[in-house]
Amino acid sequence: MTRLLLLILTVISIQGISQSSVTPKFWTGGGLEYRVSKWVKLDVGYQYRTELNKDYDSYTFSDFGTTFRITKKFSLKPNFRIAHSSKINNDKNRASLDFIYKFGKKKSDWSFGVRARGQYQFHVNQVKKDIVIRQKAFVGYKLNKKISFKTSAELFEEIFRFSDLRIKVGANYKLNKRIGVKLFYAYESELLRKNIDKTHILGLMLNVKLKRKKND
Repeated sequence: MTRLLLLILTVISIQGISQSSVTPKFWTGGGLEYRVSKWVKLDVGYQYRTELNKDYDSYTFSDFGTTFRITKKFSLKPNFRIAHSSKINNDKNRASLDFIYKFGKKKSDWSFGVRARGQYQFHVNQVKKDIVIRQKAFVGYKLNKKISFKTSAELFEEIFRFSDLRIKVGANYKLNKRIGVKLFYAYESELLRKNIDKTHILGLMLNVKLKRKKND
């Protein structure tokens, strides 16, 4: 986590001296969570992501994951993603494994945590494969029963080099006990390069949470 904070400061310091291009994006979609038990949760998701520039590159994907709660604070989550791109021969699938650790007290309005992810991505019609390690630290605050906020910083590491940094801020609004809406903004930047690509992302998501009844 200390390395992540130092890298954020490094990125900010070099933004002014690096040439860059800016790409705006919009992400939207939804997710369904089903809590099988106190220790196991299933989830599926669907998203549409598009670039809001002259190229209008976009893709859709479906996620299938299972979260295993090992202890009260530590969880494991394997996930598989199937993605379809608007560009020819650019479809790709991804397998990943998350290690999640949460800090803080259960009844506190504040929440803290870190997540380490290892992911393996392969293109459907190409030989190209990618292995990426992603480290994220996040902070959440519950304003009341319906509204909460969350911010995070995430570092992407390809083999032997840093690749990207993503900073994200968002708000969640509960429509009822099962359905919630999330609005967020994310800033993403390539790292330690002469020509840096920057991305501004606006996202809107709908989430549905279900749980198994005790008498099922």
